[in-house]
Amino acid sequence: MEIKYIYNFFKEKVSQMDIDEKIKCLILDKAFKDYSFYNYLPLNIYKLSKPNNETLLKVAQLTLYSYLYFLVILYYDKITDKQGTGSISEKKGFSETMFFCINEYAVRGLSNLFPGEEFWQEFNQLKKTFFASSYIEPTHKNLLNVLTAKSVLAHAYVLASKHLLRELDSIAYGEIIDALDHFHTGFQLQDDYEDIKEDVENNQTNYYIFKISSEYNIAEIKSDKYLQKLIYASGCAEEGLEKANKELEIAKNIFEKYGFVDQIFNIDGILYKVQNELHYIRALMYKTRQKAMLSHTFLANPSISEAINKTEEFISSKLCNDIWEDFLTNAGLGRNWITGYVISMMGELGGNTLPLDKILDKLLISGGKYNENIVEDADSSNFLVYSLIVLGRYIPDSVINSWFKFQNKDKGFSTYYNNDIKKAMRMREDADFKGWFSSQNCVTAVACLAASQRLSDPSLKNIYRDTRDFLVEKQEEDGSWKSYWWTERIYSTCFSVMALYNDKDINATICKKGIDYIISHQTENGYWCNQGLPCTFYTALALKTIMLCYQYSKDSILIPSIEKGMSWICKMQYNDGSWCSSRMLRLPFPDELEPEIVKDWRNTSFGLNCLVDDHNRIFTSAMVYNTLKFYDRLFG
Repeated sequence: MEIKYIYNFFKEKVSQMDIDEKIKCLILDKAFKDYSFYNYLPLNIYKLSKPNNETLLKVAQLTLYSYLYFLVILYYDKITDKQGTGSISEKKGFSETMFFCINEYAVRGLSNLFPGEEFWQEFNQLKKTFFASSYIEPTHKNLLNVLTAKSVLAHAYVLASKHLLRELDSIAYGEIIDALDHFHTGFQLQDDYEDIKEDVENNQTNYYIFKISSEYNIAEIKSDKYLQKLIYASGCAEEGLEKANKELEIAKNIFEKYGFVDQIFNIDGILYKVQNELHYIRALMYKTRQKAMLSHTFLANPSISEAINKTEEFISSKLCNDIWEDFLTNAGLGRNWITGYVISMMGELGGNTLPLDKILDKLLISGGKYNENIVEDADSSNFLVYSLIVLGRYIPDSVINSWFKFQNKDKGFSTYYNNDIKKAMRMREDADFKGWFSSQNCVTAVACLAASQRLSDPSLKNIYRDTRDFLVEKQEEDGSWKSYWWTERIYSTCFSVMALYNDKDINATICKKGIDYIISHQTENGYWCNQGLPCTFYTALALKTIMLCYQYSKDSILIPSIEKGMSWICKMQYNDGSWCSSRMLRLPFPDELEPEIVKDWRNTSFGLNCLVDDHNRIFTSAMVYNTLKFYDRLFG
């Protein structure tokens, strides 16, 4: 095969060079990885001609000498950009002397390959453009031309191939050069987007920085965070990436015409990044618009019944096509999960006007998923089952069977159980997902609570017993249960206590210790915290748990905690009926088993090791609604 021939040629010639052995290995490694887009160009052009062994040898020589020549150019470019000598030299000890040796070897080889003047005259014109680009002042009109001017040297691959393979139609060469230009424009726009922070620090010309600085007359950029906000809010990021997408698609179409599979593969990788970023930007702007529509003024002393009615009105207003949505992550907006959760919270105590059965019918079709575009997960399946139970509905065998798949041998429930989630996330099948595949308290506690509501069903009774045993074993010395997907132990502890509080077959001290832990974390002002700040959701969840225990124990010692909490929470409702939300959902890396020890959480909707808020306030509002209704039933 031609590729094997060229690789072996590379290996033989590089091994004979008078340079360090580590550098030889690095050169070979990068040739067919980092620089494969360019190094396969001569070979792909050669395949369009009339192949023969003599020409293939020349193509191999051209590929090697061009690659080595451009390594030196890249080194020079990084020096002139005042960015050091780049990873090739800094990490592997490339010296300037060594680069001169490589450059001499490359030039000598190219001179032997092209002894005449014709190619070198054309190549000199390309070099003039390359070096002149450093001295051209960018303007709005010439910005992209300035940014992509240095990539003009890549035309040399095509010009050189044209001199070696003269029988090819000149139209083909022209179109390949066009494809390179479109590729470089798209790549530059994508690369500049990724390098905004770095380019601010290094004072480098960058498409997005230049556009925003010019448009807003920013003479000196003092904060990259402020600049990034402007780039997103102004639409500059979306405009640039849309252009990148368009340019890359044009390049891909031309390369597809000529069957350049290596170039297509590279472009597809960049397109995936660009399209992902566009998706995130659009989703983020959508989230921002949704948050802007919410009220930020608190209601003045509403009664319990007024607060309940206002909350129901708010939640009803957020229903769209029988779906509620909240929490924006890499997987998109939470829809099925949120809808099942809201049905559970709203339907548990009845007495509202929402068409919950109709909404549940639609939810059953799409299933227990975060949203309709992602695979099933245990959290969403938990609330789907819980919804069916609280509305007194029959649980289809398909739902039960799907739900049971999330139970592990240790009797607990994990969020995911097979490699489908890896495929959905475009991760390798051998990626480590031990955290997401392990049984988690917060997931198991909700499964246990759901099953506890219908113990007359033998299969649910078995699930209850299994999950109960798991939770009893996992309780910490202080009475808490660790949370995996949630920022505080209050989540797992509350759902565990609610699932177990009425079980006469377990030691009463288990729930007593859980309640003591919950009450011990209430502040003097009545609220519970999320990362040290008042949290309406955790406060409502804790109050519901304490009231549930009070309902059965009638222990008056619980009353002060309930009243103090209710006094605080009733001040947290906004004029539109919603309740204050916070970043309480955490998304650890899939291999993380102990998220409590992770310190570098990021406040963002995208990526991993991040903390996400219920920006629509639906999740928190549904929990508060349930708590207020329960309080009204107990004490109203």
